[in-house]
Amino acid sequence: YYPQIKHLVLHANEFREVNAYNQLWILVDDNTDASITGEMGVFDLSLQNVNELKYEFQGLIKIKNQSAGTIHLRFVVGVPKHKK
Repeated sequence: YYPQIKHLVLHANEFREVNAYNQLWILVDDNTDASITGEMGVFDLSLQNVNELKYEFQGLIKIKNQSAGTIHLRFVVGVPKHKK
C-alpha cells in the first residue's frame, strides 16, 4: 500500500458514496456533524446506542453531512501498489 491524503468537503446535508473495495480509509479527525458507515463499522458522534465508533473504513463507504453548513473530513487512504 502507499498512502494518500484525502480532504473531503461536504456541503449542507450532502451524501456521498465512495467505492473503496481495495483501499483502507482512516479518518484522521472527528466531526460531530458527520455520519460515516462502511463494512467495518460506523462513525457517528450523534448516536447514543453504539459501544464503539470506527475510524477505519473499506468497501462501500457512505458519508453524510448532517448539518446545515459545510464540513471538512480528512482521511489517510491506503491504496494498493500494483506490481510491475
